[in-house]
Amino acid sequence: LRFAFSAFLLSFVLGRVRAVLAARAERRRSSFNSFAAMGAQEAPPSKADSTVIDVPSTPVPAPVPAKPAPPPPKPGTVEPPPKKKKRVLDIFRKKATRPVELEEMLTVPPDEDLEAPARATRAFSVAVAGLLIASVPEAALCGPKFAQSLAAPWVDARAGRIDTEARAPVKTGEVDAKTWAQRTGDVISHYDFGVRATNAAKYHVKADPPKKRAVAEEDVALLKKELDKLQAAGLGLDAAANAFADVVNAGLIPLVDAAVPSLKQGDAESLPPLSNVVRVAAVAGLAFEELGLVPFAGTPVVYEGRASRSQLQSLFARYAAAGVAAGLEEEGGVTEEGE
Repeated sequence: LRFAFSAFLLSFVLGRVRAVLAARAERRRSSFNSFAAMGAQEAPPSKADSTVIDVPSTPVPAPVPAKPAPPPPKPGTVEPPPKKKKRVLDIFRKKATRPVELEEMLTVPPDEDLEAPARATRAFSVAVAGLLIASVPEAALCGPKFAQSLAAPWVDARAGRIDTEARAPVKTGEVDAKTWAQRTGDVISHYDFGVRATNAAKYHVKADPPKKRAVAEEDVALLKKELDKLQAAGLGLDAAANAFADVVNAGLIPLVDAAVPSLKQGDAESLPPLSNVVRVAAVAGLAFEELGLVPFAGTPVVYEGRASRSQLQSLFARYAAAGVAAGLEEEGGVTEEGE
């Protein structure tokens, strides 16, 4: 009896579930049919969609004929490609405060495009550059052709000049005390018992011969005339001092740069280019002082080339060491044996 009741209950529950599911399915089917009856169905394809659009094809350009390959070079005639300068650190370098190219500074823009004051400044700068080149011909401040044109007026002015400062040496046949002491080892007193002057007395009493000036007085006078023209154009001595410094700054850069490669060689190879730097600086310094421009000096002239600070320090150390060694050798204080 229990089994029959359980089977009846199970069949009743399953029948109810089936009836509910069937009713739900019927409601879904009826709702879908009503929606389709209202016309909510997919639209038929339009005529425009079925039309084929003919797009013209892009014309293909004709192939360019290949250029014939150049003939192979003959052996031994091919030059290696120039090495590209390294410009990695250029973004970290400070912008130059003065011109760094002498020829460009003195030629660009042309003289006819300048006003009267600028033209007078250009003429004064050209005169200063010509004086430096004529005074130190070994120093390459710019290209050889342009340097020759700058120095030509100074060379012509010196051609007919007579040097009255240098006197012809007079041979007396006497031997001074220093030479006598080197030969014999005896030191002669200044006066021989107060009776007569000896060679030692003559050696010590006579004045030292006058040193040759870095810039002749006649050259300073010619440069002073160009300075007067600059002042006549309405410019002051401060403008002249600044123009003078621009020329020196642009002239020293190639000289220092020319000495940098000698660091890979011995000390002897560094002395000639560094001597040119010192000589040009001496000429410029004396001329600047003689013209009376020192009180009007503005921004000092500093090296603004491509050499690093360590390279400049190495060049200075070499020149200083060579100067100390030359001074000791002249005085005779140090010999090869260290005595």
